[in-house]
Formats: sequence, C-alpha cells, structure tokens
Amino acid sequence: MISIGTIGLIKAIESFSPNKGTNALLQTPISNIHSSTNGPKGYVVLDGVFNHTGDTNQWFDKYNKWLTLGAYESQSSTWSNYYNFQTWPTTFSTFLTSSRLPKLNFGSTGSAVRDALYNSSTSVAKTYLGAPYSIDGWRLDAPQYADKDGGSGNNSTNHTIWKEFRSAVKSINPNADILGEYWGNASSWTVAGDQWDGATNFDGFTQPVSEWITGKD
Repeated sequence: MISIGTIGLIKAIESFSPNKGTNALLQTPISNIHSSTNGPKGYVVLDGVFNHTGDTNQWFDKYNKWLTLGAYESQSSTWSNYYNFQTWPTTFSTFLTSSRLPKLNFGSTGSAVRDALYNSSTSVAKTYLGAPYSIDGWRLDAPQYADKDGGSGNNSTNHTIWKEFRSAVKSINPNADILGEYWGNASSWTVAGDQWDGATNFDGFTQPVSEWITGKD
C-alpha cells in the first residue's frame, strides 16, 4: 500500500496549489501504481486532512493569496461558517495551539463542511475515489479531533462524522480502506465496523521500540 503525499484541503476539488502539482499530473503515478505491467498491482491511499486547513487555504485565505474572499477576509465569504470564530477575524478555533491551522467546524450551517469534505458528489473524498483517480482509500490525519463549534472531538459528534464519512466513501468504492491516525487504542472507532477499517497504531510501534532503545517506558 502506497501513500502519496498529503492532499488535505490544498484546493483538492479543483486542483492542487500550482507549486504542488496538478490533478492531471496526479493521475499518472496513480495509473502507474495500479498497473501490473512491471510487477504486482499496487494500491494508493491518500492522506486526508479533514480536521483543519492551513491559514493559506482558499477557504480561509489569511494572506489574500486567492482572488476569492476567504473566511478570514470577509464575514460574507462563502466559507465564513466553515470555521469557528470567537472574535472575527483574529480569534478562532485551531488544531491544538497552532494559529496557522484553523479548525474546521462540522456544525456549520447546513452541514456545509460535511458536504464539501465527503457528502456531496464533488466532495474531496468522493472526487478522488472516483474516476479518473480511483484511489484505494483514505488515511485520516488527526481524525480524533474533528468536531463542531471548536470542540476537540470528545463527544458523539466525532463518531457521527466518521460514520457519515464511511457511508460516503463506501458508496463510491465498497473496498476502499479508511485508516485513522491514532496513537492509542482505537477500538471506539473500529470495533463496530461503522467508522474506520483500521488505525495507524503508531503507539504500538513507537512505544516498544523506544523502550528497547532507551530502556525506559
């Protein structure tokens, strides 16, 4: 299984940022990996950052890099309710403590964020699962933190999000893998079979290897 970069929300629906490549160029490595011409067919899992964006993202656009108005630039922006502002525009919910990573608000009016990320036919998740990309799954970055109204994922909303995400993904490709990044016991997301298919389980590798090297737990 091969992961290609971090798609996240770098203008994922229409194109990558110009300095990252384009959707057209992305099709080539995916096609090559899926081919069995030079060996066994490979699988492509993209890294999806669905919990937050960068502050340069078109939706937020803190530094006026886009022709459109981002949530930081105008309260009338198409994406103004994609984020949770306590005092617009200077105070907003972030991923952990990084002001460079504004957190997405899954409780936004009309579920706009959910539609953009996975529910609508042009959503990030569905776009790359379908032709001409046909990726084989999503690896979720920091999925435990996804929430509404600036929350940190410690409520039922988080599990609702990933149940909805799974339904959306499997509707396009029933065999697509959904792997959540998690450092502990991910059973609350995996046991019922209605959210993630598995977890990266970094802790299961890092902890024993670190103890073996350092002699400390």
